[in-house]
Amino acid sequence: MRYTKLVSLLLAAGMLASCGSTDTVLSALDSGTDDSTAVTTVTTAATSVTTTKKTLATRKPIDDSEVEKEESPYYDIKPILNAYRDGTRNELTYEQKEVLDSAKHFLEDYLTDDMTQYQKELTIHDKIAELVDYDAAELDALDADEYQHDPDSETPYGALVNNKAICTGYALTFNLLAEMAGIKCVTVVGTNKEGEEHLWNKVKLDDGKWYGVDMTWDDMHSDTGDLYLKHRFFNGTDDFFAEHDHVWDDKDYSDAIGTQYSYMNMEAVYIADLEQLEELVQSNAAKGIGEAVFIPDSEVLELWYGNFEASDKFTEIRRLLYRNGYTFYQECTCDTDNGTAIMICFKTFEEGDPTYEEDSSSETDSESSSENADKDSQSSSENESSSSQAQTDNGGETADQTGDTDHTTEGT
Repeated sequence: MRYTKLVSLLLAAGMLASCGSTDTVLSALDSGTDDSTAVTTVTTAATSVTTTKKTLATRKPIDDSEVEKEESPYYDIKPILNAYRDGTRNELTYEQKEVLDSAKHFLEDYLTDDMTQYQKELTIHDKIAELVDYDAAELDALDADEYQHDPDSETPYGALVNNKAICTGYALTFNLLAEMAGIKCVTVVGTNKEGEEHLWNKVKLDDGKWYGVDMTWDDMHSDTGDLYLKHRFFNGTDDFFAEHDHVWDDKDYSDAIGTQYSYMNMEAVYIADLEQLEELVQSNAAKGIGEAVFIPDSEVLELWYGNFEASDKFTEIRRLLYRNGYTFYQECTCDTDNGTAIMICFKTFEEGDPTYEEDSSSETDSESSSENADKDSQSSSENESSSSQAQTDNGGETADQTGDTDHTTEGT
């Protein structure tokens, strides 16, 4: 009987040896463990190996469209998210508890249950831009490789408690608040085209598509007036981000290809003339928004979608902004469900920006030239009348002189 059990043990050991798992058997034999115990141990281990092989063999391939990157290595928001979802705070540090409390107050103050995902996302985006100041001093300290900098500005603590941040803090704060609001969100770690590190986000909305969001570049922190917000990088595609100075390893993130909830598709309004455009500019500026997003009547505005700055009305729009105290500085176009939309971004006018006072003088010069032309035309008519009479009297000699005069007049 003992011989039979030993044979069984050795057979099981041989089966495990091919998987490099004979330690349990050998240790059992060496220690003189009861045979039945050893057999049970080996049988359990063998079953485990068999089960593992089956699991690996039947595992489904990973869907690349659902690949998501781990949270940013610079600050881990997972403990805060877990505490929010589980309702437990005991394992959080004092600082993490402050972040959690501030984030909860943010959601309670600005989000409502009847909001759509898009509305919640837009509100989070806009309120961060309103409440958080860009910490230029922190960026300068990092660029200078100084140790005396404020690392909080690279975290949600800096944004939600101290109300200041750089790109890392903006992205992680947006990530945290979006997830707490029930919106799938990841933080993208990349660079700009100069190779400088930069972070932004991607969100997955209820259409099942991903969208890119760059809080940092939508916060108009360089504006010298009351404009603090734009939406140029709110819910854009990967193609748009790649065309506008964002570089990242796209294998690490799901593709942002959504268009239904792009800002321009959702927010563009129809504009029939420049007067309506001016009203839109004034209305948005009163809300701190340094942009106007609209679908123009091309017959009225005569805009050339492919090259806005080459359009016939471009100077008029610059002048419109200037008389309201703003300066045009960038634009983009986007195909929407209702036609091609244009986004005009503007900032508060400051000394050194181009002015358009010369346009009014140009109009005066134009009017003056027109008046002079009318006078010249009238004078020319009188001369022609006189020359006709002179031609009758003098055989046409004066007519040739009058012709020279008319030509000279046209050249002045």
